[in-house]
Amino acid sequence: MDISNFYQTELWGQVEEFATIWPVDVLDAFVDCHDELHLGILLLLIQETANQAYIHRARPEEHGFSSTMRWYLAWNCLRNLRLPRRNERIKFITWVNDVERVIFSRDTVVVDAEGRCIIAVNAGWFIIDRATKRPVPASGLSSMFPIARPNPPLWRPMRQRLRFQMDALRPADWDLPKSVLAQPGNCHRTIPRENRPVYFSEIDRNGHMNNTAYGNRIADRFDNVKGTNGRVTGIDISYLSEAVHGTQISTYGEVLELSPRTEITPVDVMGSLPVDRVALLFGEKREPATNADESPGEACFRSRVLLTKA
Repeated sequence: MDISNFYQTELWGQVEEFATIWPVDVLDAFVDCHDELHLGILLLLIQETANQAYIHRARPEEHGFSSTMRWYLAWNCLRNLRLPRRNERIKFITWVNDVERVIFSRDTVVVDAEGRCIIAVNAGWFIIDRATKRPVPASGLSSMFPIARPNPPLWRPMRQRLRFQMDALRPADWDLPKSVLAQPGNCHRTIPRENRPVYFSEIDRNGHMNNTAYGNRIADRFDNVKGTNGRVTGIDISYLSEAVHGTQISTYGEVLELSPRTEITPVDVMGSLPVDRVALLFGEKREPATNADESPGEACFRSRVLLTKA
């Protein structure tokens, strides 16, 4: 398949009529010290792209979406060939690819000025009725959006459901071929526990810690922990329970160093990504003003991160 131009792919031909396109200029305020888009800002723009699709595509008032209902994220899976750079003009393209039980599954790609797919995202969204505090079945609201079901889909296989437990890691938790996991040069490293409260600046309009803040915290662990630094080329986050202002979140995990480096192809329209390290991070939460050294708290999030040496 020709991966140089997303608009020439079979996938685009199948999803074009269902997609929302949102052009974005990468402003100075969006980039880091390397003139690349901040990971947290990228997650924020992906979230806003879904919101733009809701504004311009959905017909909520016709399909029973009430004022007490709110959108929440269940998972986010992201792979990137490279991060957009300062002053670059990019386009976010998004569509709903499936509806199952309470989940709207949404795909998003980011293309550069030449039409190349540089970022691919799969996210699961669900709706909570704040009046009842219960999820709303997606089937009853599915007609809000036109649903694309491309064949083959953007993501094969789906990677959104992270079920790993940090005390009993299984090969499937790393999401890598068995041949890669069996490389004799591989080694494991522990990511020590870090405790931080949820700050006021990290909460969103629902009163919960925003997914952007999760991404920033996860990325920070690989700047601060010796031997784990590198460029993030992929990140999967499963949001297990909400955290509010003042909640103590404890994160810890493991890093698998790959030797030699391996190449993965997350989506056909992107091509292969080099991976030197894979990290699994687990987040536990405790209520405000509790001792972070007490017994394990409630599961808050799980994450898988792919890193390439800088």
